[in-house]
Amino acid sequence: MRRRLAAVAAFALAVGTLTACTPAPEPIVALAVHGGRPIAVLVTCGGGSAGISVYENDKPIPTATPGSGEPDGTPTMGRHVSWSVHGDPTTEIVEVELLGPPPHGWTTEKPHVVIGLPTPGAFEVVPLAALQPGVRYSLVGSSRRYAVDVDFTTADFDRIGPDQVLAPDDGVTVLMPRAEFEENARETCER
Repeated sequence: MRRRLAAVAAFALAVGTLTACTPAPEPIVALAVHGGRPIAVLVTCGGGSAGISVYENDKPIPTATPGSGEPDGTPTMGRHVSWSVHGDPTTEIVEVELLGPPPHGWTTEKPHVVIGLPTPGAFEVVPLAALQPGVRYSLVGSSRRYAVDVDFTTADFDRIGPDQVLAPDDGVTVLMPRAEFEENARETCER
């Protein structure tokens, strides 16, 4: 849970400002596979800056604790391993290859410290260089709305057919036809 909160916070800082009235996440992002490569599919809900992020979601983020860590008592910093891109979408549906080059006009997030040491809870964002077998990941996105996370492993890639996606449905990640995901996302955008 702590890892997910840290990831959401880091992502939100990268693509916009937080407000007290942030709506609940919506099912507007999914995972497709083209030619064996994982592709994020984001329905943008009609405008504004957008972002896509994938992060390791296997274990809680270790946090810095004053007086612990290194043998000399120096606090250690937790690590949040992720990859993110953001920019202004030029189409209703944006497709981005995970860990690939960003779409034209978009930028890749650089590694950074989210909260500096020696603050308890400090962590740094470390670049995700490759998707590894046996590691659970979460895909998130935002445009005018924040997306519900899509959880996956590399083993899921072989299950996803050419016209299918992994997408959120009632709190779980499921395999569904891409057309159904897009229709559901558009309906969400209209609400």
